[in-house]
Amino acid sequence: MKRMVAIVLALIVASARAAAASMLLSGFGAAGGATGPVVGPGPYSFVQSATNRAYSGTTVSLTLTGVVAGHTIMVTSCGASSLTTTGVTVGGSSATLGPAAATGNAPFNCYLAKLANAAAGSNAVVVTYGAACGDCEVLAAEYAGLTTTAAFDGGSAAYAYASSSPLACGSFTTANSGDFIYASYFNTSGSAPTLATGYTAGAANPSGVNYWDEFGQQTGSGAVNPSLTIGATAGANYIVCAGLH
Repeated sequence: MKRMVAIVLALIVASARAAAASMLLSGFGAAGGATGPVVGPGPYSFVQSATNRAYSGTTVSLTLTGVVAGHTIMVTSCGASSLTTTGVTVGGSSATLGPAAATGNAPFNCYLAKLANAAAGSNAVVVTYGAACGDCEVLAAEYAGLTTTAAFDGGSAAYAYASSSPLACGSFTTANSGDFIYASYFNTSGSAPTLATGYTAGAANPSGVNYWDEFGQQTGSGAVNPSLTIGATAGANYIVCAGLH
């Protein structure tokens, strides 16, 4: 009888440990709020970034140099006065606009775009807006580890003003296991955010243009809600997110 009780207790303890490990791997309890099942970078890695801004004209251009053939270029564009991003090209090829944008929240509208299978060498990034820029800000970031046919697999976006609480994109559902989960953050204050547990830092305020991004691999597929903790006590904050597979 004592031996049977010991076996049962051992099974209970093992089950509890497995459940706790599963919760940890799912990203629950993250410092930055509910992050969804993202744990670490997986096969993905940040390579480089570049930014630029413009206060006139309808385009913003920048160049990524030394790009590795086949890598993915993620582009975030934010335009003041509710400007619409109408198109993005990378190395002369049209990038795909993301499934969600942070729009209708003064002073900026923020969009996401991607180009898979980038060409080697210098890649000029050109973002076109629907009207003249009063203040347009662009981030381009190179990432490795995605397939050369990587496509968007869900996305969401959000806005908050003058808040230090976690800012989450909003839950979206991926259809493919092991997605690259990407979140790009822009603010008007210049204050760095705290990234969510399970995510890895990418660009970090390059050239003083107020962008940060984070990424990770989703374990399995399904609902995911990228987030981060806002560092600013004032100003506008925007986050645009997507899964790619």
